[in-house]
Amino acid sequence: MKNLTLVIALAALSAVALGQVHAAPKKGVQRATIVVDHGFNPANLSLKAGRPVQLTFDVKHRDCASSVVFEGMKLSKPLTNGKKTIVSFTPKKAGTIAYGCPMKMMKGSLTVK
Repeated sequence: MKNLTLVIALAALSAVALGQVHAAPKKGVQRATIVVDHGFNPANLSLKAGRPVQLTFDVKHRDCASSVVFEGMKLSKPLTNGKKTIVSFTPKKAGTIAYGCPMKMMKGSLTVK
């Protein structure tokens, strides 16, 4: 019995060392921070469809971005210099979600897979 336990333990360690064991993907909320400072940084993010999203817009200098508008989603949130604004939603299907300022001078996108 000792030998069997040792063999199983060594096999598991070998698999980990060879990169054959992968952690299960988390099913929780997808979180990201986007810094607003004369633009959106990062301007592009990748997300998974069907999982909740929480974006934190950390506003340093908003320029014309009095709000962030998500095209095609009927979703908009006001932005204020020196404050953080949280936007939460769940993307239902794959595709690209464009977002930006109301004047469309500052832009970003979310790629949903």
